Amino acid sequence: MNIFYSLVTLYQHVSSVGLLLIVMGAFTLAILLLKIFQFRRLGLSKVQFIDQVLAHVKAGQYSQALQSLGTIKHPVAAVLQALIEKKFQHDESVQYVEAEVQRVGEARLSQLESYLRPIEVMSNLAPLVGLLGTVLGIIMAFSAVKSATYVDPGQLSNGISHALVTTALGLCVAIPAQIGFHYLDSCIEKVRLVMSDSVAQMINQPAKI
Repeated sequence: MNIFYSLVTLYQHVSSVGLLLIVMGAFTLAILLLKIFQFRRLGLSKVQFIDQVLAHVKAGQYSQALQSLGTIKHPVAAVLQALIEKKFQHDESVQYVEAEVQRVGEARLSQLESYLRPIEVMSNLAPLVGLLGTVLGIIMAFSAVKSATYVDPGQLSNGISHALVTTALGLCVAIPAQIGFHYLDSCIEKVRLVMSDSVAQMINQPAKI
């Protein structure tokens, strides 16, 4: 009963600004869950396959290396696959191999970075929208006081509560969005470093006939 009463009271205090923040929060949460599911599906934390592929390349077992990479969804796998095909199987020039590896790598990283910008925007925008609700709530409170012949403490506290609720909602949206954005960004940066390191190790390997 108390929880229900609290929810009803909260709804009464939430204005159009508060509803906007709720929509922003739901949108941000949906993107965060989508990205986390994408990262888990790609297995970004599982990079043990790189050592195995590198061992195949050092031994000149390029078909086995490509076969191992064919079942892996990790972005680095696509880059190494392009490198092995162009350098060791087709014997392309170093410049062409580097350009192809860079193209594939940027495409894969771009997929990881998709929809990160809206999360960052929401994390920066939500506190400002909450502040707008705060300002509007204070304006409403003091306008009521100014126009009234008798100052109703309840009316004044209602406006202040309105302001506090929108401020809290803004922070509730912004804080998880900031945490989620930086977590996802750090995951992508780790992939970038692993990709760069594995390419550097493999591209310097001499081709074996």
